[in-house]
Amino acid sequence: MLERSKVTPRDDVIDHRDLRGVVGHLVVPQIVALIADQLLGIGDTIAVGALGREPLAALSAATAIFAMMIALVYGMRAGLSILGAQYIGARDYSGFGRVVRASSVAPFALAAVFIAATVIGGEAMLRALIGPLPVLHQGALYLTLRALTMLFIAYEIVTLSALSVAGDAKPTVHVLVVINAVHLPLLAVLALGIGTHHPFGIVGAGISSLLAECAGFAYCVFLVKHRSDLKILERLDIDWRLARQSVVLALPEVAFLAAMLAPDLIMVGLVAPLGVAYVAALRAINVVAELSFALPGPFGYAAQTVIGQRLGARDRAGARWFHTRAMRLGTIACLICGAGLALLAWPIAFVLTLQPELAAIAAGPMALYMLTMPLKGYAVIGISAIRAAGDTRFSMIVGTTTSLVVLPLAWIFIRAAGLGLFGVPLAWICGWGMRVALTAAKLHFDAWWEREPLTLSPPRPRPVPILEGERGIEAGYD
Repeated sequence: MLERSKVTPRDDVIDHRDLRGVVGHLVVPQIVALIADQLLGIGDTIAVGALGREPLAALSAATAIFAMMIALVYGMRAGLSILGAQYIGARDYSGFGRVVRASSVAPFALAAVFIAATVIGGEAMLRALIGPLPVLHQGALYLTLRALTMLFIAYEIVTLSALSVAGDAKPTVHVLVVINAVHLPLLAVLALGIGTHHPFGIVGAGISSLLAECAGFAYCVFLVKHRSDLKILERLDIDWRLARQSVVLALPEVAFLAAMLAPDLIMVGLVAPLGVAYVAALRAINVVAELSFALPGPFGYAAQTVIGQRLGARDRAGARWFHTRAMRLGTIACLICGAGLALLAWPIAFVLTLQPELAAIAAGPMALYMLTMPLKGYAVIGISAIRAAGDTRFSMIVGTTTSLVVLPLAWIFIRAAGLGLFGVPLAWICGWGMRVALTAAKLHFDAWWEREPLTLSPPRPRPVPILEGERGIEAGYD
């Protein structure tokens, strides 16, 4: 039995034995945050869709490019997530602060590269995807404005990842609320001209996004200054050894995200010959596809955080115990949620496009796409333990394999078989099925819990207690 004396819970070290608490403290805030994040894209889609099919097609292409860029910047948080969780589990807060500072270098550097690339070649990128539409220049300006937000988003990613690893995911929700509170009213004014009668269209949507991210950045600065206990600003130097270690851990994750998002970008080009209406309808499908990560993504990130803390605390049995139960709960939840979204496919498609014809084109493929949700649940939560143990190379392998499966199948289904937009979900169902098979095999043959922690904290003969005053933790779990 657990022996306790004057036990005081801590917010930073998560009690993995309390599954309900993990869901409440980590999963639910992340779900709300992801949905709030999707509201930004949904708002742009609805506002620009009201301007016509061609602006919506330009938005679809620009958003696909921006999504690829920001996802790669986001992938750079992997090193912080893995190292930070283990340092928190070991109760080494000075080490955690060093990890956060060191892990901030790569996201900012990558964001700067993408901004330069977009300023120089943004219009050429759009032309390669959708051809010479009349609104191409406005679409390129929108893409450039969105790219400029990446410097602010990079800071938000580092800050919110650090706080989430320390067991506090609620600030992620707060930041997204601030961003939405600024973006949505400005979107109505700048893009649609409500109240001014001078709409700036798709360019106005980009300006609104830039101003909203400035507000989110300011709030994140406030958050960091008020969490002195995490010692992020204890010093201002950069530990370049840790920075390198963080990048080494993150690069396979970045490659994984690039491989997973490349098909979405290429599918815009595959669908373009079918007409502007199909490209516009694809935008609605992609919005819901991103929304379908609102459950498996938070479950996977929460599992990675908790398992990383357990491994950092040398509690291998606790890590395995939690992973098994998280996989079961998360996969079932994704199955139920996917069924619900499939039933609501037409109303969702209509809300996103505001045109019955486009909704009719998008609804069927959108409903079929929801078959990927339970597959995502198993694969994303399954791989979380492997990542938490420091093996991010497997992410790169499954991402590349999935892309190699999806891309040729998408061409076959969309072009050769003439299935139109139905080829998009069919290709992804096959790709995620392959990823589930690879993940199941990896979990069966790889003893991930046996790996040594990545921290530089002194080794401990026994697992670190979860609660202050708790003398020990059982070696076995029921």
